[in-house]
Order: sequence, then structure tokens, then C-alpha cells
Amino acid sequence: MTDKLTYQRIRNRLFEIVEWIIESDANPPSLGFNALINYWDDWTNSSTHASDFPAPIYSANEGQLLVKLGEAIDTFCKVTPQTMETEVEASHSPEWKSVLVLAHQTYEEMMKRGRLSEVIDL
Repeated sequence: MTDKLTYQRIRNRLFEIVEWIIESDANPPSLGFNALINYWDDWTNSSTHASDFPAPIYSANEGQLLVKLGEAIDTFCKVTPQTMETEVEASHSPEWKSVLVLAHQTYEEMMKRGRLSEVIDL
């Protein structure tokens, strides 16, 4: 498998995470915030930078939005207690609302090109 194909697959996984975040707009994530954030961390560096999202796999706008989304997720993690009474409470926090706004913007941007092939290089 080529590096390019690997990046295309990673982009698709990030696309799925963005969709999962958006789905949590109505209800907390079905597998919980910990699973969602751990999944994000599995597919990104601990701190995201534009260089983590190289062209042509990502458009410049996609890269910028993914960086902002990563920063918003980090902020949410920093202000959320290690033990939550309920995940519903966390889902109503201003920090999670920021994550949702950025997820919607990122989704709209990524939808312009849709998912990339997982078997053929761009």
C-alpha cells in the first residue's frame, strides 16, 4: 500500500469521526465521549497542525478546519471533569457546542469532495 493510499484511508476515518460528532448533536455519542475522543486521537497527532493534513489528500480548507476541530476537542477535554455525572451534561457545555459547530463546518467542506478511494491512489 502506498503512503498516499494510507492518507486517503485516514482522511475517510476522520470523515467518519466528524459524522459521529454531528450525530451527537441530538444525543451524547452512543459509545460515549471517551470512545469518540479516543478514536479521534487514534487517527490524529496529539496536537494537530496543518502539516498533518497534506495536499492533495486534504484541501487547504479541510486541513484548516480539522486543525480547529482538533483544538476544540482538546479544549473540551481540558474543561471536562475526568468523571462526569452524565454525558448529557457535557453535551450541553459551550466547549462541546464549539466542537459541534466546527464539525458541521468540516463536514460541509469535506463533502465537497466526499470520501476518497481506499483502493486507488488519487
